[in-house]
Amino acid sequence: MGAPKHMNIDRLSGDFTIPKSAWIVSYADIMTIILTFFILLLSISTIAQTKYELIVQAFTGDKAGNLMEVQEQIKEVIEEQGLAGEVETRLDLDGLKVSFSNALLFNSGDADLREQASAALSPIRDHLARSLGDHYGMIIEGYTDDVPISGARFQSNWELSTSRAIRVKDLLVSGGIDPRRVSVQGFADTRPATEVDLTSDEEKATLSPEALEEARAKSRRVVLRIDALHPALLKRVMDKGGWRESRAPSPAAPSPAAPSPAALSPAAPSPAAPSPAAPSPAAPSPAAPSPFEPFEPGAPPPAPARAAPGASAPAQPPKRATSAARKAPKRQQPERRAAPTTQQPPPRQSPAASPKIRAKGAQP
Repeated sequence: MGAPKHMNIDRLSGDFTIPKSAWIVSYADIMTIILTFFILLLSISTIAQTKYELIVQAFTGDKAGNLMEVQEQIKEVIEEQGLAGEVETRLDLDGLKVSFSNALLFNSGDADLREQASAALSPIRDHLARSLGDHYGMIIEGYTDDVPISGARFQSNWELSTSRAIRVKDLLVSGGIDPRRVSVQGFADTRPATEVDLTSDEEKATLSPEALEEARAKSRRVVLRIDALHPALLKRVMDKGGWRESRAPSPAAPSPAAPSPAALSPAAPSPAAPSPAAPSPAAPSPAAPSPFEPFEPGAPPPAPARAAPGASAPAQPPKRATSAARKAPKRQQPERRAAPTTQQPPPRQSPAASPKIRAKGAQP
């Protein structure tokens, strides 16, 4: 069988070489898919403002934020006042962290600032109020050790840690820092500064008294965290008129539907099936002649009594169906309405009740 005329045999017999640049098509498809995947991850992720500023500053060298400048100013205050062991700073991807020891700020079991605490915090407060950008927020955290408090002023370490954070907040706000950018938190002894878990009695039993006291001293502290606020949160904080809580609109209660004009108008009677008319009281018909009533010979027989106008004839008894009708299959008859009731003729009088017969029997 010969090859079809439309088939080119010479094309199949020759050498076929794959282009060397054919791989670039598959490579471009893979790179496009990977790029799309990373764009999707970036769109659903939340980027911290401080991390973004540090990354931009590392790659471009341009100053994206002023946290590094604020950190340098706080370090100068620490060196000038000799607070190297009492105040520590650290700048990481979570923002600027300034930690104050409890011995610098408060006495044991008390929440009132000491005199030397005001002297150490006032320069730091002035630098924060003057140099810190408006898009940064501050969180003041209070911590205590695991020793139960015995004073009548505070019921627990939770109240003590929160009260100490509030005192530091009051000092910072008094220097001109916007209170809308400041928040307070208290953690008691639940987050120690060391690896020693102060809430575990078994772990504390393995430490010497000196090591345990050192761990407790490091846990008694106040931490100031500075980080950039989210743009949406910053907009609500700095909005004119004060803070406005962002809430989803609550579904309004369904108001009763206004009645339609058809409902307000009196309902027209529906064309119901015509009810059987009540039989009108017919005029009393003359009594039918009694069969026992005598009549004169040669007189014509009495005519049958006719029904009064408007009265229907008496109902006839139903006829019995024949055998052929009973054998025939029943057909579905349309539903018929009940026939109107008719007035039955008065019952016939018995012979004993006939006055004429009584009168005839009374004759001799």
